[in-house]
Amino acid sequence: MKLRITALSLVLCMLLSLLAGCGGSASSGAASGAASTASQSGEAAAPAGDEITPQETLTVAAKATPQGIDTSFHNSIESMQAFRNTMDTLLAFPQVQNEDGEWMQDFSKLEGRLAEKWERSEDGKTVTFYLRKGVKNQYGNELCAEDVRWTIERGLALDAVMSFFCTVVAQIYDVEQVTVIDDYTVSITTEEPNPMLETWACHAFNGIFDSTEAKKHVTESDPWATEWLANNACAYGPFIIETWNAGQEVVFVENPNYWGGKQPIRKVIYKEVPDAANRLALIQSGAVDMVEQLPTRQLIEAKDVPGVKVHSYDSNVICHIEMNVEDEILGNVLVRQAMNYAFPYNEVLESVLFGMASQAKSMNPSTYPDYFGDETWNYTTDLDKAKELLTEAGYGNGFTFDCYVDAGVDEHIQMLVMFQTNLAKLGVTMNIVQLPTGDFYTQILENKFPMSIWQDMPGLPDGVFGYALWAVGSSSINHSNIDDPELNNLYMQNVSTLDPAERSEANLGIQKILMEQAPWIYIAETGWHYTARENVDGITWHTLQDIRWNFVSKS
Repeated sequence: MKLRITALSLVLCMLLSLLAGCGGSASSGAASGAASTASQSGEAAAPAGDEITPQETLTVAAKATPQGIDTSFHNSIESMQAFRNTMDTLLAFPQVQNEDGEWMQDFSKLEGRLAEKWERSEDGKTVTFYLRKGVKNQYGNELCAEDVRWTIERGLALDAVMSFFCTVVAQIYDVEQVTVIDDYTVSITTEEPNPMLETWACHAFNGIFDSTEAKKHVTESDPWATEWLANNACAYGPFIIETWNAGQEVVFVENPNYWGGKQPIRKVIYKEVPDAANRLALIQSGAVDMVEQLPTRQLIEAKDVPGVKVHSYDSNVICHIEMNVEDEILGNVLVRQAMNYAFPYNEVLESVLFGMASQAKSMNPSTYPDYFGDETWNYTTDLDKAKELLTEAGYGNGFTFDCYVDAGVDEHIQMLVMFQTNLAKLGVTMNIVQLPTGDFYTQILENKFPMSIWQDMPGLPDGVFGYALWAVGSSSINHSNIDDPELNNLYMQNVSTLDPAERSEANLGIQKILMEQAPWIYIAETGWHYTARENVDGITWHTLQDIRWNFVSKS
């Protein structure tokens, strides 16, 4: 026992030294070769005599620093955490407390953020947003309708993640559908009534940029300021970036002109601590206030740590394997079905996730409307059935392929090792290719992995949104590359009517097709578990698993 205590003490000493020595300045980041910027530090400085206190400061240990904060190109959990807190959306779902006293969102209501009110036209095709007046950011620029129009125009032009939200979700194909009525009024019109326009306006990827400032950083080779916007806060959110040291830490401070007024938390130190055991040790010691993405084993340990609380929710997070239907071997639907029968579902739920997750059965999570997983999911571990399907597909003697995984997620690697064992019994060799977190999230957007494992969540609480993300042929983040005409038509039927019954019928049809085509292996709905010190209040489950730091306080 003494040896264990001594080892933990040594780890804590090393980590505390690391935290004390992490590059908090641009010079230290440059010395290590890390990208850094302090371009906003002048605007961020607190007024004289108004120093930010420890009680107004959050220190967060994360698996990585953000890839960047451009909503068109950066989609890691850390990036979403960053741009969610530096940008604001037109609308939002209000926060409420559940019966356990935990905070969550009320999906039955909407509230204004950058838009103070909104209305839908009688024919259902146009939604008009009335912006708040006097909303300013650290540059002193005021929010205007042109910001909304330019944000959408940029998203469409870059043909990346935000373009997906504009086209596939909101049915905005041309910026001409966006009308600037006056400085504070803007409308969006679709060809058919789109039921997701209001919820689209709540999603973090649709946060509104400050077009006035962004245009100052446009160049001939970079007409949409992508290089500058990658790590500069240029929006109207509660926080801005003070320093950015990639691979070490990013420091956020309050937006001095935030429309919501002064917030309880005024500074956030977001540190990269890749090893989960080290993140757990830091919160055990009180060196950090919050830690992100602890694996299940560490979560169980954290529950017994004095002064620490694990906030747990049934959520929308789906752990899954995606198979590329354009791959030479996995393009065979019988092979994909065999993969589904070969996966060790119960073993993973019990031995890797320790009963803290439930079986996933659909791209649409069980916490959202129109969940049909219990009616349509029909895969269980059955190696004999898997062998039968492989033989029918012409692969009775097996084959070899690669499966890609984020090297920083031990649980996913463990799942693949178990899967690998089952596949070996069928004569199939799966090579597990581990990539650093940043490389994994960058490369997965290319949609070229033959197979990959990860977890993600549909960020809009709408029954069809998960399909929009991962199953509609025109989606840029459809990593399996499935492009089924019938599925695509059912999706368009869903997003072209305001009738709930018609939408549900289309969703059920989509789910049946996906069960047959089997582009995914559904592993688990993992829930959302966030670890913080007990004196941290306001932890809230949001659909992107992000923490809104301006809603948090320290008692």
